[in-house]
Amino acid sequence: MDQAEKKPIKALLADIREQVRGGKALSAVLETYGKDFSPIYVHMVRAGESSGALDQILFRLTEFLEKQLALRNKVTNAMLYPLIMLVIGSAILFFLITFVVPKITMVFAQQKQALPWPTVALMSISQFFADYWMVVVGVLLGGLYMARRFIRTGAGRMMADRMILRLPLIGDVARMVSISRLTSTLATMLASGVQLLDAMDVSKRVMNNRVLEETVEAARQNIREGETIADPLKRSGEFPALVTHMIAVGEKSGEMEEMLRRVSQIYDGEVERVIARLTSLMEPVMILAMGAVVLFIVVAILLPIFEMGQMVR
Repeated sequence: MDQAEKKPIKALLADIREQVRGGKALSAVLETYGKDFSPIYVHMVRAGESSGALDQILFRLTEFLEKQLALRNKVTNAMLYPLIMLVIGSAILFFLITFVVPKITMVFAQQKQALPWPTVALMSISQFFADYWMVVVGVLLGGLYMARRFIRTGAGRMMADRMILRLPLIGDVARMVSISRLTSTLATMLASGVQLLDAMDVSKRVMNNRVLEETVEAARQNIREGETIADPLKRSGEFPALVTHMIAVGEKSGEMEEMLRRVSQIYDGEVERVIARLTSLMEPVMILAMGAVVLFIVVAILLPIFEMGQMVR
């Protein structure tokens, strides 16, 4: 508790300590703080209390959280640079077209001569953004706000998650990250003594994809009725054959936790490789795209100047 730097965390830990000293079980105390401690904490601590190995369970929980944090940081850091490039590049192009280009093309408009089509197109685009840039910004912000509200609904979240899974490369990364989270969480909870159905109910929530969550829930209901884990996941078509095959092997050999850990390790490595490939591909594509736009602007401005120079000669 003394290692906590923030006062709210110190107060939270102090309250938990006092309730445990008062005779309450640690899992019951953590369950009352649902906003601060996810069901993973509660179920694993409860299993540790029942088995008498709470110290080992807490160590496993620490390892699990460190792994999840490392995976999240890898994905975030890999996508941060391309996102920053996209935002800054778009802002610069918007500023050029809206405020700089109109002042340059004003000279061409006063010449009363036929202009090349790139110049005409650039002047039209530039005039539109110069006159209605506030409307464009308002529409974009309004669209983002409405899209965010729609995604918060059940149908909107399902639609967005399904679209993400269908995107090239990005969908593969999202699927692999979700599967890695599921298998890692499930392996940790099963190794800690949590029952399979309870472990699946908790593990599905860390996937952060409603489509895959519902697939796991459907498989959980089938398991309740006597099926294996691998068969309903395989029928869904949402899980790769490697995953379902290794889970089936784990069920037959009695080494489910080990197989789940291997799946998680495999997909962690795949996520790193795909993200590296994706970022290495995105950077030149974005540079080429912005370069093409800048080239179009330069050509559209220089063509009338060359024509004016030839007329003077």
